[in-house]
Amino acid sequence: MATKQVDIPLLEEYLRYLYRYRIARNDEPLKLSTQRMRLMAITSLFKRLHYYDIIKSDFYQKFELPRVPRNFPHNIPDEDEIELIIH
Repeated sequence: MATKQVDIPLLEEYLRYLYRYRIARNDEPLKLSTQRMRLMAITSLFKRLHYYDIIKSDFYQKFELPRVPRNFPHNIPDEDEIELIIH
């Protein structure tokens, strides 16, 4: 497939494919972070191709990657535990 054939709708179609994809060994979907990494690999490739003027379009910059929520620690120390740590 030539770079002229790749555009935002094709990247969005790949995003939907990743969303529906199931891992063969356990039939679970890909984690959002894995989906994001796979899409970042593609957009990074296009960024590099654009940097070296191999492709002229910067369409990949308009493609939004899925956001991965941040995980907060489960066990946050309370005031007494923090005092023990500090002193």
